[in-house]
Amino acid sequence: MGEIQSDKMLEDNEELVNLTSTCSISFPNEEVQSTPADWKCLSCLTTFPDDHPAPLLSCSHRICSECIHQLLKAGPPTSRLTFNHLNCPFRCSATFEDISEVQYLVQPQIALRENVRQLALRQLRAENLYCADKSEDENSTDAMELFVYY
Repeated sequence: MGEIQSDKMLEDNEELVNLTSTCSISFPNEEVQSTPADWKCLSCLTTFPDDHPAPLLSCSHRICSECIHQLLKAGPPTSRLTFNHLNCPFRCSATFEDISEVQYLVQPQIALRENVRQLALRQLRAENLYCADKSEDENSTDAMELFVYY
């Protein structure tokens, strides 16, 4: 009985090999379609020529200006003020703050973040949670994570 099953499996495998070898479906090779100088926006996946302006973030991600504008105009994904939308959407350490093309969108949000940071630090001190052993930046990071602003 085991011999019959193995013969059947062998026949099935041969049919599968024959099927895959005669298959005429071909998929376009992306490397062939684009030149080495082209680049692809990691957000919308559009391929652009190398001379198309695109900010190269400090994390080396390339996102087209249109996508950065859309991300910044959309604002935070929730009503909670976390300001994570000012960072690269791929959760790395890069920020949009240094990109000159979007400063008109970024600056008001940076000012709002600074106001919220000051409020959070004030609240941290009022509740005696401010740690003198930590820097102002470390305390403000703690305060922004501890207190929720909408």
